[in-house]
Amino acid sequence: MRWGHPINLLLYPVIFEQHPEQHCEEVAALFAKQETADRIKRIVEETRLELDDPTQQVRDILESHASEEALRRYL
Repeated sequence: MRWGHPINLLLYPVIFEQHPEQHCEEVAALFAKQETADRIKRIVEETRLELDDPTQQVRDILESHASEEALRRYL
């Protein structure tokens, strides 16, 4: 997966967190300030596609410290 892909962007702020789901509100607020409504819509759509029909281990995308389950809860 390439850098700049929506899931990468969501995972990057919590790459070193063991419990990323504890940072959902913080990351959502960050995206609300930095991204356009159209870009947020695309990020949500891409994330839903992965969650509804998994194609990869999201933990491996950025070599995250959290478990696969924790990252999917976060997403």
